[in-house]
Amino acid sequence: MKRLVYLVSTISFLTGCSTGPKWYYQGQPATSEQVSQIEKACGGDAKLEEYIKTHQKESSPSKKQMKEIFQLIKEAKTCMFVRGLSTDKDAQFDINTYLAQIAERYNKHLPSIVDTNSIANEVRSSDRKLTYTYTLFDEETKQLNQKKIKKIKPTITKALCSSPNIELFKFHQVQFEYIYKNKEGDKIASLLIPTSECQ
Repeated sequence: MKRLVYLVSTISFLTGCSTGPKWYYQGQPATSEQVSQIEKACGGDAKLEEYIKTHQKESSPSKKQMKEIFQLIKEAKTCMFVRGLSTDKDAQFDINTYLAQIAERYNKHLPSIVDTNSIANEVRSSDRKLTYTYTLFDEETKQLNQKKIKKIKPTITKALCSSPNIELFKFHQVQFEYIYKNKEGDKIASLLIPTSECQ
């Protein structure tokens, strides 16, 4: 147990408490308040403390536990980084670059058939926004209009808000746009969902 506590406390210190390495927030020296707020939001220390409680009866950490501990650290540091906090002054997370990477990854598999009445055409990224374009056929096209799309917005929003990266998107105020076209390429409806709507 003592060895486990020592290991975790040492690693916790290395992840960046205010008395640890020098921190930068968006390229500028970070205040202790900024570090504290972001650490709290990411919950790294809290997760490590919970891990200690769960394994407090064990005298020595196993390889599996070591792996789990370092995974907790990795997640915490990634969380802090995407919120603008880093020990490297020049290492800054850029949300637009990240969104561009997402679009590029998706577009490698597009266009793709969604169902018998629709095709996902492309994903485009812009300033804090991802835009998904779909083509709808016959029956779907006749039934869908701007009024109806607003009615199904809660369902689409719920699916969006269950995304594993939703907290990251919320922090950077990302918006998601869905554009629906008919088979002639004419726009028939669209929907814009700010991630601020996710609770």
